[in-house]
This record gives sequence, structure tokens and C-alpha cells, in this order.
Amino acid sequence: MTSTRRLTSCTQGKALGLSSYSDVMARRRSIPLPMCDVPSDPGGAGPIWRPLSCRLRTWAEGAGMRSIVLAAVTSSVVSTIWGGGAHADDASSIEDRVFVTAGRLGGARAGPTQYAIDYEAVVASRASSLDGLLRNAPAAAVQVNSRGESLVYLRGAGERQTAVYFAGAPINVPWDNRLNLAIVPARAVASVHITSGPASVLFSSDAAGGVIEISPIGALDGPIAFADAEFGEGGIAKGGALAAARVGGVDITLGGGHETREGEPISSDAALPFFQGSRTLRTNTDFSRTTGYARARIDLGANLEAAATLLAFDASFGVAPEGYEDPATGNPRFWRYPEHRTMIGVLNGRYAPGKEIEATAALWFQHFEQQIDSFATAAFTDLEDSQLDRDQSFGVRVAARRTFPSAEIRGSFSVSDARHRQIDQSFAANLLTDEESATFRRRTFSVGAEYERYIGDFTIMIGAGGDFFQSLDVGGRGDRQGFAGWSGTAAVDYRVDDRFSLSAAIARKPRPATQRELYGEAVGRFLLNPDLRPEAPIRFEAAANFVGDRTRLSVIPFAVLTSNTIDQQTVVVDGVSRRQRINLEGSSAFGVDIVGETDITDRLILSANLSALRLRSRDDRTASGDRFIPERPALLATFAAAYRHPSGLGLRLEANGRGRAYSLDGEGFSPLPQSLAFNAEASYSFALSGKLEVETYLRADNLGDSLVEPQLGLPAPGRWIRGGLRLALPGSGT
Repeated sequence: MTSTRRLTSCTQGKALGLSSYSDVMARRRSIPLPMCDVPSDPGGAGPIWRPLSCRLRTWAEGAGMRSIVLAAVTSSVVSTIWGGGAHADDASSIEDRVFVTAGRLGGARAGPTQYAIDYEAVVASRASSLDGLLRNAPAAAVQVNSRGESLVYLRGAGERQTAVYFAGAPINVPWDNRLNLAIVPARAVASVHITSGPASVLFSSDAAGGVIEISPIGALDGPIAFADAEFGEGGIAKGGALAAARVGGVDITLGGGHETREGEPISSDAALPFFQGSRTLRTNTDFSRTTGYARARIDLGANLEAAATLLAFDASFGVAPEGYEDPATGNPRFWRYPEHRTMIGVLNGRYAPGKEIEATAALWFQHFEQQIDSFATAAFTDLEDSQLDRDQSFGVRVAARRTFPSAEIRGSFSVSDARHRQIDQSFAANLLTDEESATFRRRTFSVGAEYERYIGDFTIMIGAGGDFFQSLDVGGRGDRQGFAGWSGTAAVDYRVDDRFSLSAAIARKPRPATQRELYGEAVGRFLLNPDLRPEAPIRFEAAANFVGDRTRLSVIPFAVLTSNTIDQQTVVVDGVSRRQRINLEGSSAFGVDIVGETDITDRLILSANLSALRLRSRDDRTASGDRFIPERPALLATFAAAYRHPSGLGLRLEANGRGRAYSLDGEGFSPLPQSLAFNAEASYSFALSGKLEVETYLRADNLGDSLVEPQLGLPAPGRWIRGGLRLALPGSGT
């Protein structure tokens, strides 16, 4: 059944003799890209599984790493000896008990504002991927970049400052500390919690600009079974199913799906000067993805729980070329991803001998591999370069908390190790002429602690932590980079009465440059700058929150002061425009988020959010004005009206506005158009035999076919009409 709610505020060169491009493709599929220095086994488990075994072997070797892991596991046991008194929320699932965020995972009452997208809202969004779930979230600017990656900026923070967690484990690819949100399937999501303000020190340095926490779907509320399908313009066709039940004392969930499309519809107002022959579909935006999901959870007794979660997705897709860039003078990307695979595994454990004491541990691995083919023209027939990436990461985090009648103490320690193997290939007339490989490796450590005190209607929290980064292998591209930095946070909350509260929070958390920022060339598009320094944002917010019987409202002014902001500049080399990452002196951001929702009746709900932002560099001011930070809109606004009739008929109207933003072209900053787009949906729900719920819907995104251009030459889809069907057992949910 369609939900009328969407979002709630939780205010708390050698020729190799290959004859053709097809031969090259066949050969590269046989390359296992082993991640440790042992011979490959042609009869082994293949390119996905064998590197994982190497990854485990690498972690096991050496007394230093073994002692780190042993210390981590031991600390989770030692932490449970604290004695004490206050109440913990027993309703959360095990994945929600890593307690690294104020207000949600830690039970803290002082901290930044959080927003929650619950399971009903996940279903109602009709989103197939994580990016679709975030498009209406407050202060979240979602866009697709020139690499074809769907990214999100929270309050203008860079995508590498935003951490994404799944089942309590970080899932950003460590090589570049970001994640293509369009690849993460929404079918495996039970809820999403978004922190766009000052993050807890219990997170690592990848959370300097915000946190997105994904809780996996499971069977906590009884059996789940649903199937869905959708068809629409652009040749879109997708379907899948998920089922969960308790079997022999174990909660088991299995699911999967497949999605394809021929391309994205393009707005009739998108007057692109280059690379757009069709007037209906955007060039090179076909997409295909297959996903699989499995989860098991068990209560072992003696106050001990355990869970295992596995998420895998395999995709291939094209990247729309930048329609503004003249190929005669610029360097536009003509890219395709014939392979883009990810496998994520998480083991969770929770030990809670009483309501006052709790310890958790999370162990995770991630395997990521992709192939990027770069072509000479928008015909995508003449292969020039290819890049093959294989990434393995492995980590462990332990956390504990101890509650007292008027206080709480929380602590966390994590360590992760990641390796990136890259093969760069050059072609002439579709024949392989040169091949180079490089290996990169990094290790990170994070430790943090927070103390919270309850004094009448006030709650005060302070915390401190440290983050450490080591480049262990840099592929022969310069010196090894290291980093050590401190984090700090403080927050206060005042409950005026049962309906109204005031709060404030501040945090400092530095972010070192990723290895890709330091050593990655992006198939010849970037010039290296190994002297990049860490950027260090200080984030502050104050919030006034009102929760009435039918109305909820939050007003949250915020500020972000960042030193050594990592940005880009355009450099012309031999007549070709290239880019280079640089440090600015710093940047400053000031803004306000306003989030509200009201129940006009039990069946009609209105919701809206507005985020205003002024983000500027503090240096390199020119006669024409301030230096901008690219692709950060000055205004984001969303409005939604949802109605459900007793007969089962549902109607929904949405409006999404984007204010002025700027993008880099070959000469400097170019203004992007402001936009307002409307979405509309009609749905109908009914029950068959009182057991099976059926829902059909017809949805039009960007109903007016407006031009929405988040990045220069890369417009968002135009009007897109699709319809779908969902079958579910009564009570399907998490």
C-alpha cells in the first residue's frame, strides 16, 4: 500500500599481438588481477573470489596486523564490564546498534539533526536505487557526474566527505571514498537515516561532511514476501522479488532483481551543441543491472545476537558525454562501463548483558571491480584506452556504550585495509598496443569516545577522536602519503516542553585526500598533484524543532568553515584542456534548512523542505566576483502532497526546485540554469482473497519536460513515464 509519508525528522607500449577488439575483450575477461604476490590458478575460483582469499591472507600475515585485530575483538569484550543504570532502546535490529550516530544508533539525545526514510517511504518512492531514495531528502543534491556516477552532496559537502554505511559497515570504495548511488539497489533497503550536520567522532574520517546509514531489510516483523515489475519510456524494464521468514530459529531473507533500459529521455529544452543526435534518448545512457541479496540473523541466547548480510550487484552502462565540450579543443569523455561489479559482506555481533551495557562488533569485506573503455568519438567504435580496476577492502570495528542514571559513555575503534589494482591499456585501430599496471594500498585507523550528561531538561555531549591514514603502496607515482588528525564534537539539547526543543552541535573532522585524488589520472583526464593536503571542515548547526499532533517543523541554520578545500582547476597542456586537483585556502558555507510536514486529514499529507546555501572559496577572488564551488545549488526545494482514498485510489504530486549553481568549463565558471520540475503519480491498491495486496501505479517524473542541468552539458532526464505492479503479503515490511 502506498505511503502518504516520505520523510521524517529524527530531531535528535608493446604490441601484444591481439587481432581485434573482441580478442582483447576475451583476454581481459581471463585476467584474474591477483591482489597478492602468488601465482594465479587458472582453474581456481575466478577473478572475484580468488583476490578475496589473497586479501584475507594479506591481512593475516605479520604479527602487527594480527595483534590489531586481536586487540579490536578483545576491546569489545573488555568494554562490557562497565556497571550501571539507564535504559536502551531494545526495539532496534542488530544492524542499528553500532551506535555511531547521535540520536539513532547511540540513543544519544544531543547531536545533529537526522532525517529518516522509513520502509513505507522506500516503497512509495518507486526508486530502484539509492539515488532515487535521496532525491527528496532535505539538503541533498543528487546528480550524475561526467564519469557516470550518481553522487550526493549534503549541505554542499563534497561527495568524498559523505560516508555511506550498509548494515553498519562503510561501503564507499576506499580508492576514491565515494560510491555510485545508482548501482545500490533499493530493494534491499529497510530504511535510510541521513545526518547532514556535524558527524559523530565515532565515525572515521570519511564522514567529515555527513553520513548516510542504510538498514538492510529483514524479517523482524514476521514473514515478508513481495514481487514487483515496472515498464516505461526509454525501454525501461525491471523486476524482482524478496522473501523473508524465520526458519529453525534463524531469520533468513533472500532477494534479487534485474533492470534494463535503452536510455534516459532527454528534455526538449536541452539544446546541447555536441553529441546528441537523438531527440528522444540521451546519448549513451543505456543501463543494465542484476542484484542479489541474502541475510541471516539469529538470537544465540545469553544476551548475544549475530547477523550476516551479503549484497551483490553486477552492472554495465554507458556514460553520457558532456554536451558542451568541443572535441576539437576539449577532452570530453566517451566512456562505457562493460563491467561494474560489487560484492559486500558484513558480519555483525551484539552482546548486551543488561539494559545498561552493550557492545557490538562489525566485520566487513568489499570486492569491487570495473572496466572503463574510452573511445575516440561519440560513435563508440574506436577504442583508445581502457582501465581495469580491482579493489578489495576489509575492516573491523568494535563499539561499546555504558549508560548511567544521568550519563552515558560511548567508544569506538575501527581499522580497515584496502588495495586497488589498476591496469591501463592503450589501443590503436582497436588493437592493444601498450599495457601498464599499478597497485595501491592504504590502511586507516579511527578511534573516538563521547560522553553525554543529562541535567534536567538539558543534555550535553562532548567527544574526541583521532584518524590515521597510511599509503602503503602508491604504484610508483610519487611518495607515500601519511596522515594523522584529531576530531572533536560538542552538542547541547534543551527540551522546552513536550513539543518544542532547541539544540546546537559543532564538530571538526579532517578528510585526507584519497589515493585516487593523489595518484589517479582518470584515463588521461587529470594531471597529478601529489602535494594535496587534507581538508579540515568545522561544521556547526543550531536547530529549533516543533512536533505537534499533526504538524512537524524544524528550522536549522548551519555554517561550515573548511581549510585547504580540495577543488579543481583547468589546465591546458599541448592545446588540450585537462584538470588538476588543488587546495584552496579554504571555503565557507552558510545556510538554513527548513523541513516541515502536516497532516491536513488522516488521508492528505503535505510535506516540504527548503535548503538555502551560500558556498564560496575564501581565496582567488576575481573582478567578476567570488570563486564558486562547482555544482552546488544555492537553493534546493521540495514539496509533496499525497492523498489516499478509502477505495484504494492514491494520488501524489511533487515539485523539485534547484537554484543557481555554477560549473567549470574550459575557460572558468559557467552559470547553470535554475529549474523547477513536477512529478505526478496515480496508484490503486486492492486485496485478493484477503491475503495478497496488489498495487498498480502510473508515474510521470519531470511531467513538464523541464530542463534540469546539475552539471554543465549533463542534463538530468526529461519527462519519463513508467508504470508498475507490486504484489505483497499482508504486513510486508521490516
